[in-house]
Amino acid sequence: WHWMSLAACLASCATVGPLMKYYKGPRVYQTLFKLGQDFVISFQGIQLTAWSARPDAPEWMYWAVQPFWFWSILKLYTSAQYAFALSPMEWFGLDETTADRSKQGENVNAGPLGSFALKCRSQLDGMQRDAPTYIYVGLNTAAALFDNAWMFLYTVKGPEAFWQYSRLYAPNDLSLSLIKPAAGSLTVSAVVFLGTLAARRKVPAWLAGALNVMLASVGPWLILFWHRLVDPSEAWFPQFMPLP
Repeated sequence: WHWMSLAACLASCATVGPLMKYYKGPRVYQTLFKLGQDFVISFQGIQLTAWSARPDAPEWMYWAVQPFWFWSILKLYTSAQYAFALSPMEWFGLDETTADRSKQGENVNAGPLGSFALKCRSQLDGMQRDAPTYIYVGLNTAAALFDNAWMFLYTVKGPEAFWQYSRLYAPNDLSLSLIKPAAGSLTVSAVVFLGTLAARRKVPAWLAGALNVMLASVGPWLILFWHRLVDPSEAWFPQFMPLP
């Protein structure tokens, strides 16, 4: 089951690039699709970290996780693009008039951070600056930071030490960790599909936005804390807990 889930998700992610050339909608949705697939493919690395904790896991499983660093960092970069695009231009010593001039193709001397912010705005043209968007960006940025911290700790400690606390004090977390990444991948994939419907005006933008926040932003956090729903006495973040 795990091999099939892993293969299906990786095949799904591999098709995104070739299919993007047929996409003619707003660029903001294109970036959303890429971010969603970055999360899905990085979740496969997280699933391998859980898989490596099994007694019958081969030793090479640790090294199989390492290539997923690329997508883990990539989704952090894409989340930063969203954050910079939403930031007021005043934070970079600019104004909205300057941003409009840059959007029209005029060269603007904005400095490194300001230039990056202007580039992000151009790439995410059409993004709404409303409460759902701010919630979406905030929670996804937090998720990207958490996933990179997870990968870092796993890489440093190795599978045995990384899962030791869960093995001793959070058994539900240990067992559910084999399922959480697959559930998260399915949730984010559903969000990407909703994005395609919104881009083609098959569903109202407000409905797609609300479902986006619930499924893509709140949903993965609920899945992360699934073990707490089963047993509230278990630690929130067992992998980050020191052994007593």
